[in-house]
Amino acid sequence: MNLLKFRGENDYVSQTYFRKNTRRYELTFAYVEVTDELGLLDILTEDRLFGAKVWEFVPDKLVSRDLMDSIQEITFLQRLLDFRAKDRFRVLDIGAGYGRFAHRFTTSFPGSWVTSIDAVATSTFLSDFYLKFRSCERADVVPFDRVSDLKSGHYDLATNIHSWSECTKQFIAFWLDRISDLKIPYLFIVPHSTTLSTVESDGSNLTYDDELERRGFKLVLKQRKFNRSKYIDQMGIFPADYRLYKRESM
Repeated sequence: MNLLKFRGENDYVSQTYFRKNTRRYELTFAYVEVTDELGLLDILTEDRLFGAKVWEFVPDKLVSRDLMDSIQEITFLQRLLDFRAKDRFRVLDIGAGYGRFAHRFTTSFPGSWVTSIDAVATSTFLSDFYLKFRSCERADVVPFDRVSDLKSGHYDLATNIHSWSECTKQFIAFWLDRISDLKIPYLFIVPHSTTLSTVESDGSNLTYDDELERRGFKLVLKQRKFNRSKYIDQMGIFPADYRLYKRESM
């Protein structure tokens, strides 16, 4: 991966299809505008920095997957968890990549705090660099080898967006144990597919629903990213399930 273009087309955020890219982005933007209950399109901006792929079909507004996915994820979470702009809402973003979610979330909710952590050293470096570059003062990055430094009872929500679908069941179980130990009440998962599928070392696939159930995680809501339109669910950019869990006391 070209580290100078870490927001480009790569493993962090796939952004293009083989065809109909402009059409897909136009449909998705129309959907995001209609469902943007928080007015985040007026708060969050986009640029071409670090190789980000942008579309310019809207006057004075650059459009990217980074921007639109962030708005949809944040809107979903705020609607269910009802946090406010000045609330001290604290998030642990697991598998944080280059820090996309932390940047967008703390910009949208200035009273919030997001801790990013990733088992890939390159991601730790990039997220630390990127969040400082974006002047995200209410975000920090914890290296994976310092996971024990995370404070129990400190976080309101843990997130995993499109990374556990590339991990083994054993590694996901490790993180579910950490979330339980840290007494984080809510967990937000965005998988690649409609199932909670893993990728094992031998190339096989398992599911980790049983690991969630074993640790007391109960599904609050599973909702399609484009739940208000079956047609945009087919043609919008990278449809997915949004899953919010609440952990019962064990």
